[in-house]
Order: sequence, then C-alpha cells, then structure tokens
Amino acid sequence: MTYVNSDGKVFKEPLALPDGAVCYNPTPEMLAQAGYYPKPPESAPASSGGQLRVYKFDRYKVILALGDGWAAKRAELEAAGLLDLFMAAPYLSTADEFFKAIYDDLPPEEKRVLHTECRYGN
Repeated sequence: MTYVNSDGKVFKEPLALPDGAVCYNPTPEMLAQAGYYPKPPESAPASSGGQLRVYKFDRYKVILALGDGWAAKRAELEAAGLLDLFMAAPYLSTADEFFKAIYDDLPPEEKRVLHTECRYGN
C-alpha cells in the first residue's frame, strides 16, 4: 500500500523516528503518527481501457546504462536502505509501490533512458 502525507508526497523508507533512529518497516500506526496515510486508489485513465500501463526494467541493463554513475546510484540505494531490495528484484516494475514512487519522481531524461535502453525482456 502507498502512503502519502497531506501534501501528497509519497512515503519512502526509512521513517525517521522522533528519537533520531530510523525504521525500515514502519507499521501503519507509526506512519499515521508521522503524518502519512494510505493513498486512495486512483481510477485508471479512460483511454487505457480501465487498465494502468505497467513497465518493467531489467536491473542489469539499468546498471549498464548508468555506467560510471552506477557507483553513486548504488551508494544512494544503500544509504536509503533499498540496495537489498534492488538486488533481490528480478526486474523493476512500475506495479511495485516502492519502485513506482521512485519512477514517478524521475526526470524525463532518466525515464527516456529506462524506456529506450532498459526494458525487461527486450
């Protein structure tokens, strides 16, 4: 489930706790205390026949496309506590709530690279 705050910002792990600690698996109660609430489901665009488009990207191709930038991206994933999830995923999918939140925040150029160089199964 996706959680958002009153500004519509999607929650991304970890959750910073008041005592300065971080929690990578917060409960719904902890998220509510931090001001995050379940995001209501969005209705699918009418033009898509009632279905949202799901994209899948090959992790290996993403690493290749990043080239020398992979070290920095790996460090970002590690700092955010997401490296294990990235490495365990057979592919990255916009159907996955964590990757979708990241995907939605990517600039158009990075999305273009994903779609042209990193599609899963191509």
